[in-house]
Amino acid sequence: MAPKPSSDLLELYGTDATLAREGVWHTLAPGVCVCVARWNNPLFQRALEDELEERSDGLDEDEDRAVMARVLAQTILTDWQGIVFEGEELPYSPANAEKVLADPRMRDFRLEVTKRAQRAERYRIKRLDDDRKNSSKRSGGS
Repeated sequence: MAPKPSSDLLELYGTDATLAREGVWHTLAPGVCVCVARWNNPLFQRALEDELEERSDGLDEDEDRAVMARVLAQTILTDWQGIVFEGEELPYSPANAEKVLADPRMRDFRLEVTKRAQRAERYRIKRLDDDRKNSSKRSGGS
């Protein structure tokens, strides 16, 4: 039987504030996962405002990349597993995240993190409820 269509805006667009702030896990490759908070969450907005406030004269390309890397590392890329960078396993820390995100060679990784942070459906209340139901079914209801 097909699920009953819902037009409840909370079900369609309700955002779970905890997921938006703390992040959702995304698999990038087998054994490689990143935890990404929602784009424009309040922590992100505040950190970006603080960074830009200090630079009222504008940013060149290198400064812009450095600022975005710092803000993303502090507020969007909240954890990772299985990251190897330049041949070395790299444990997660905001400093290590900033190092990777600021590297000009890692532009596509920075864009991937940003793209995933902008996928609003990943932070929905409804999705969280569905995930909990599915999890309890898999674990036998306990």
